[in-house]
Amino acid sequence: ASHNSKPVTTFCDMTTNGGGWIVVQQRVDSSISFKRGWNDYRNGFGNPTTNFWIGLENLHQLTSMDRYELFIELQFSNGSLGNAQYSEFRVGSEKEKYGLVQLGSFSGTVYDAMRAHKGCNFSTFDRWNVEGYTGGMTWA
Repeated sequence: ASHNSKPVTTFCDMTTNGGGWIVVQQRVDSSISFKRGWNDYRNGFGNPTTNFWIGLENLHQLTSMDRYELFIELQFSNGSLGNAQYSEFRVGSEKEKYGLVQLGSFSGTVYDAMRAHKGCNFSTFDRWNVEGYTGGMTWA
């Protein structure tokens, strides 16, 4: 999905947690930086099979069309895995500063860290949509 109807290439994970997950972000190594500006996070960057961000506009378009769950898998430095799953996930429009407008019920093996960001705007180092925010990128 895209605001100008251009196709979006992504990766569909058919093995994790029953399969059928559209990969919206993946970091396998540090070969590309994720410390990027608003335009990169809006439009997306990287290669879907390695380091990748699908783009906020694509996330907004996708999550506005239907109900989607969010599954986050983390690999810690010791190699162990953790996960967080949300029953619903929706990102607002650019006018809404790509806010995290919907985040359903939580289950998982890690702390519910996303909950504090529900209702918050997306921010990058060059577009601080939260007073006092000066970090990399986040819903804050």
